[in-house]
Amino acid sequence: MGNHIALLGATCKKMNVDAIVRWDCLKTEWYHPPAYPTYLFHNPLRTAETVVFDQPIE
Repeated sequence: MGNHIALLGATCKKMNVDAIVRWDCLKTEWYHPPAYPTYLFHNPLRTAETVVFDQPIE
């Protein structure tokens, strides 16, 4: 079954640089204690890149 693929779609977001993705580390943690928004960025490129993203106000 491919049900787990929907979780991947909910946790990752494409950034302004096409190859870089942002993973939301708290998206699937329903019972976590209060925490700051936590993201993991993956850059598969061999060069350093700058990404731009809006931090939601919570």
